[in-house]
Amino acid sequence: MDENYYIPSDEQITFKEWLLSRKWIVALAGIGVLLLMTWSFTLGSSDKNPFLPYYEAYQPNVNPQSLTPWEGEILNRYQNQEYRRAMWMLESYCEKPHASIEFKFMLGSTYLEEGRIQLAIENFTPLTKIPSKSIRQHGLWYLAIAYVKKGNHLKADELLTRLIDEDCPYSESASELQSLLDT
Repeated sequence: MDENYYIPSDEQITFKEWLLSRKWIVALAGIGVLLLMTWSFTLGSSDKNPFLPYYEAYQPNVNPQSLTPWEGEILNRYQNQEYRRAMWMLESYCEKPHASIEFKFMLGSTYLEEGRIQLAIENFTPLTKIPSKSIRQHGLWYLAIAYVKKGNHLKADELLTRLIDEDCPYSESASELQSLLDT
């Protein structure tokens, strides 16, 4: 850079003199850079959530050929991880009395993906009361995950204990997750 910096008056000063005369600008810029670095570090570290390996979006077990065109479109959006779009489609679909349990699980999962934890809890809670053991266990698992994401580890611990006691496919993961909650 040129050693001399010209200001609008007849006076000539060096760049260093000009820079030093405006210390507050330099300090403000330094603080801004520091805040930006801290913010980007924080974003990067959020992916290191110790509970993350225990959550995976619900994988529906449906035959695409048996679906209506609307259901097929919902499934397509969901499987392509277009969760926001799938969410409003699923909300409309799940209001109907004939709504499939699979689609209700997909709705709860989209709520989790979109950070709408309370809605996920409200969606999964009735699924934990269904007589089918398999559906109930799925519901308990995803409800426990929702409570972990919400930060209510006490309620999550209670649900994980139920899963462990039922000796189900989620028992081992529930036990591992429960030990993480206790630390």
